[in-house]
Amino acid sequence: SYNRARTLLPTESYVHNGCGTALQLLRRYDGALSCYNDALKLRPNFHPALSNKATLVAPTEPHAAIQLLRKAIAADPTSADYHMYLGMALIRVGEFREGWREYEWRKKTPDHGTSGWSLRPQWTGAKAIEPDDTLLLYTEQGFGDAIQFMRYAVSARARFGGRVVLEVRPPLLRLASAALCPGYVDRVVCPGDGGLQAVTCAASIMSLPMIFGTNAEADIPRTTYIVANPGSAMIWRGMIGMLADSTDAKMKVGLCWAGAGRDHSQMAAEVDGRRSMSLTDLAPLAEIPNIAWVSLQKGVASAQAFAPPKGMTIGAWPDEMEDFCVTAGLIDSLDLVISVDTAVAHLAAAMGKPTWLLSRFDNCFRWMGDRKDSPWYPSLRQFRQPAWCDWTSVVEEVAKALRSELRSMAA
Repeated sequence: SYNRARTLLPTESYVHNGCGTALQLLRRYDGALSCYNDALKLRPNFHPALSNKATLVAPTEPHAAIQLLRKAIAADPTSADYHMYLGMALIRVGEFREGWREYEWRKKTPDHGTSGWSLRPQWTGAKAIEPDDTLLLYTEQGFGDAIQFMRYAVSARARFGGRVVLEVRPPLLRLASAALCPGYVDRVVCPGDGGLQAVTCAASIMSLPMIFGTNAEADIPRTTYIVANPGSAMIWRGMIGMLADSTDAKMKVGLCWAGAGRDHSQMAAEVDGRRSMSLTDLAPLAEIPNIAWVSLQKGVASAQAFAPPKGMTIGAWPDEMEDFCVTAGLIDSLDLVISVDTAVAHLAAAMGKPTWLLSRFDNCFRWMGDRKDSPWYPSLRQFRQPAWCDWTSVVEEVAKALRSELRSMAA
């Protein structure tokens, strides 16, 4: 339909831009970029096409993407989306101070989930006036985001000086309570818990990098702040040990190959489709001997572990992983975690476990540009797609790295 419209209305920028969006959703990226360029030839300041083109060039030309987004904002200064995208692009290249400030615009975007706490007075970094003043830190977006940024709770309590309460969704409650209570926060609660009427002010934990003026990699708190529950870790250690003995394994490696579906948004679902793979895509790893594979996968994709690629023996207990506290105990028993960009990668890396991140070509801005490490997690190593949707090259690189690890262990 868009191609027909382009024939009928060849001088209308919005038609070319709409066709580009459709092609981008179909993963026909060269065609999408051509459409955006056609729209901009007709109207150089057509801000929807400027923003859309920025998303396509950001993986290889991040500074060009920044300039496109600045131009889009000049044309439409009130667009929360453009400001948010600019923030993400700036953080990608390490320009943190302006980046985190621009990223605050996410709260005004249509797709941003609202929290009742966002209606309370928002904390800006000031000290408590009274000793019983209470700061409520609330989480937003995914579980991985909560795990990544809860590290700032320690800094928040030191700065605020009063009571600090962290709100997380139920699957994170036990994990966060063990990690942050006592000493770091006064209490960890779930949404809807009572007894919080006395909250003085609130802040999203994803706003804390901005509040604390995170301006460089050196400003990021990099401590290992998640520790597995000893009882859970002991139980899993015995189970994984038996699996390793039965396969004569020298390494115990956890795998997570898919994210949770995002049906609330077509664009978000498309991103999830590109960050996820199937266990079959990891078939070349089955050829590597002396590894005990362990599934860390939850959700619909976890069923794939019960029909693994030929030659791969993989332990899978999806029903037992009832929350992240249990998953942390399982991760504690492993030598290495290999995961796509999900909460599992954040959890393992926050525990200090060697973590190999399998990242899509247009990787999340927080992993930053074309780099192998991460300023957020010292134990994390990145394996990024060299082109759109190219998991084959990533798996080949991972297989090579695993063989190298096994040779080092045998030396």
